[in-house]
Amino acid sequence: MRTNLFAILPLLLLSNCSENEPTVDLEKGRKFDMGFTTWSFGPRSQDVTDTYSFIAANADIYAEHLDTAIPWNAWINEQPLPVAFINEISGRVNRKISGKQ
Repeated sequence: MRTNLFAILPLLLLSNCSENEPTVDLEKGRKFDMGFTTWSFGPRSQDVTDTYSFIAANADIYAEHLDTAIPWNAWINEQPLPVAFINEISGRVNRKISGKQ
């Protein structure tokens, strides 16, 4: 059985090859919106800046990704939000990329 699989697999792969590969006309642009999140690729502030710059240059849409230090207890217990969280949100508002969805 195993030998048959190794004999059949290359035949299947080769049978799917085509000389008429589809081409993409890059001059016409994409037929879809490209989107990203703001989750940074690194921990430094320059990494965050680079992430937002990449999104501004390459994205049609983006979403803010907030996954750390969410002050659930403050919201549940109706307490003031931590200063670090307020600063994080303020920084995201200041970095908002105009012209993107």
